Amino acid sequence: MKREIPAVLVVTERFIDLAKAVSRARGMPDLPMVVLPAGMEQMTREELQEMATRTLEEAEKLFATRATA
Repeated sequence: MKREIPAVLVVTERFIDLAKAVSRARGMPDLPMVVLPAGMEQMTREELQEMATRTLEEAEKLFATRATA
C-alpha cells in the first residue's frame, strides 16, 4: 500500500544499490536519498556532528522540494 507520506531515505555509500533496488521494488523509484560516507566509525565526534548537521539540512531541502512538487 502506497501512502502519500513524504519520506527521505538516509543510507551509507555501501548500501546505495540495495536502497535503490528496494525502493524500485516497492514502487518508489524516485525516493529521495541522502547518502552518508562509508567509514563513519573512523570520524571524530566533531566530524560526525558536522556530517549530521549537513545531513539534516540536505534532508530538509529534499522534504521541502517534495512538498512543493
